Amino acid sequence: MGGTGRMSPPSPATGRYAGPLHAEAAVPLPPEVTAGTPMGDLLRRAWQPVYREVDLPPGRAVGLQVLGERWTLFRTASGRPGMVAAACPHRGTALHLGRVEGERLVCMHHGWSFDDRGACTHRPDGGACAGAGVRAAPVRSHLGLLFAWLGDGPPAELPRWPAFEEPGTLRVISPERWPCPFGLRVENSLDLAHLPTTHAASGVGALAGPPAAPQVRLLADGLRVEGDAAAPVPLRIRCLLPNALCFPTPIDDAAGWRDHLVWRVPIDRHSCVSFTVTHVPATVPGHEGYAKAEPCDRPLAPSRVARLGASVLAGEVHLDQLQGEDNLTEVEDYVALCGILRDDDGRPLEGERLGPHDGPIRALRARWTAAQRGDARVWAGLPAPEHDGTG
Repeated sequence: MGGTGRMSPPSPATGRYAGPLHAEAAVPLPPEVTAGTPMGDLLRRAWQPVYREVDLPPGRAVGLQVLGERWTLFRTASGRPGMVAAACPHRGTALHLGRVEGERLVCMHHGWSFDDRGACTHRPDGGACAGAGVRAAPVRSHLGLLFAWLGDGPPAELPRWPAFEEPGTLRVISPERWPCPFGLRVENSLDLAHLPTTHAASGVGALAGPPAAPQVRLLADGLRVEGDAAAPVPLRIRCLLPNALCFPTPIDDAAGWRDHLVWRVPIDRHSCVSFTVTHVPATVPGHEGYAKAEPCDRPLAPSRVARLGASVLAGEVHLDQLQGEDNLTEVEDYVALCGILRDDDGRPLEGERLGPHDGPIRALRARWTAAQRGDARVWAGLPAPEHDGTG
């Protein structure tokens, strides 16, 4: 991937992105996300959602991979969540295969027990528990999600989102696991130029108006992208570094807005999981009806979107045959992103040739680079929703 373009600073008067039209990516995709790498360390400076609360009842343990690391997430009998290393230090058996007894996680192989802080609390062989513990990550509950702190040192304060805590209807959508880099999903959310073509069949593209260069405003903790103000649905999307997004969407049959909070969390360098929370204020008539039931009996199973998208990529069905599908918009995105042809390292086979409408992508990559070197900060809380384009 060639090119030497540099990011221009925001205009002092407007704060809007004024970079070159054909700048090369500041952050190659897909970046490494393990500890000790620039992107991996940046992601570890923020709390990351790892699971829905409803999917982890007391007494349950599950195995996870987050930011390239394997973990065991469990909930004790009293309801306290804990997240510890994936393997038992005795013989290396996966701890999520064990059982939860009271407030401890018991390995199924030889019965070594651990609490939510990773301390070994019991060894049936009578050996010393001191020094036999495992690594643990702090876990917090908020907005129906379980967040983990995977960085070194004391965790930062968990950001609050006041608008999502106000009276109304909160919906925590089933997580979506896709075989594409997390950065690609963040970029796609800010890439308004793809809407008219990628989402022509679902009709979403028409709502965004004709293709046009979006306005990009650089912020201390991310950036904001604004579409055509004259479009049927003016789009405003904010990226909160390093991997969160917030945006409003109008409710078709009501005079109001639905607010969205989305995180694109890397599983590893090549795949990610998306967590989405929506909130409809109590001021919207019939807001209770916007809380759809979500299946939680198989939280790790491939979603319908992933199954349909994989079928399209395999040539078993065409997008034209999915008209009327409730999740067609998401399937279109899945096909577009997972359909990028890549080499063994995960880079596009033919590289990239960014154009005049790709300002949000260039700006996002530059903000990631700035945050990695300390010139931009990780978000610490969500501002008030921007339903009217102000702020």
